[in-house]
Amino acid sequence: AYTALKGRKGTVGVYNYRTGEILCMVSSPSFDPHNPAVVDKNPERYEGVYINRFLSAAYTPGSVFKLVTSAAIIDNLENIDAIVYHCDGKVIIKGVMVTCPSPHGNVTFEQALAHSCNVAFAEATQSLGAEKLQEYSDMAGFNSSLQVDGIKTVPGRVNVVNASGGDLAWAGIGQYNNTANPLNFLAYVGSIGNEGILIPPRILKGNFLTDLLRPITGKKRILSEETANKLGTMMRKNVLNNYGEGKYQGLQLCAKSGTAQVGEDKAPHAWFVGYLDREDYPLAFVVVVENGGSGSNVAGPIASTVLKAAVKNFKE
Repeated sequence: AYTALKGRKGTVGVYNYRTGEILCMVSSPSFDPHNPAVVDKNPERYEGVYINRFLSAAYTPGSVFKLVTSAAIIDNLENIDAIVYHCDGKVIIKGVMVTCPSPHGNVTFEQALAHSCNVAFAEATQSLGAEKLQEYSDMAGFNSSLQVDGIKTVPGRVNVVNASGGDLAWAGIGQYNNTANPLNFLAYVGSIGNEGILIPPRILKGNFLTDLLRPITGKKRILSEETANKLGTMMRKNVLNNYGEGKYQGLQLCAKSGTAQVGEDKAPHAWFVGYLDREDYPLAFVVVVENGGSGSNVAGPIASTVLKAAVKNFKE
């Protein structure tokens, strides 16, 4: 995973969404403890070298957050599969312009997720409302910390209680002032793979006896089984119809990419999140490359490399 990042700033995580065991936790840049980094000599390369980005960073999520918005839409908007949205590449909502990289034409809700259509999600979020978006964000844990063997993660932030119009639209797309911790998002997509039940991540591996005496605690249902399964089906189609099954051959990958705009003329953060829909390899993953560019083109290949290695070395 560290090699796959090729020196770029970011993080990669993989965990077993049935047991909670973290199998991969990489933060870049890093250093050899026997030869600590001298930050002053190369400040740009070693910026944030002492931060574990997996546990202690929060990033603008961009379009991966559409998975949270989608869960709320599935549960709360009637006949969502019958609604057709029209995308000309932009829409003005109460004076605020929401844009797409390119026009998508007429799209269903399922197609809107596959194409990551901002216009469709902006309009759907208006129908959904701030209260429901906040509820599902909180339910997913984006405003709280996860405890990993006593280590607290940095909480993300989704505060849309007073948002409306264009601000609410951009929040539903994963922009506005939204932030997400990588491990938190890993646990969220793991819950989708686990039929809506979130298993708390852990670093310390037990054995048969300790696991028998100390069963998994803290697991909770954050999505209904029906909603999780529908989301999973949509994420699977993302791979089949958009990202390319050939790049992830044999993984039964369910995924969502994100290209999170961060302003100040900086390149967007590249996200790729999801899970393997396989009983023999119940693995969820997150990849974030800071200012990396396109989520599917930059973070996607890293995920492919790491997941193939994880499957090869996996022992449940």
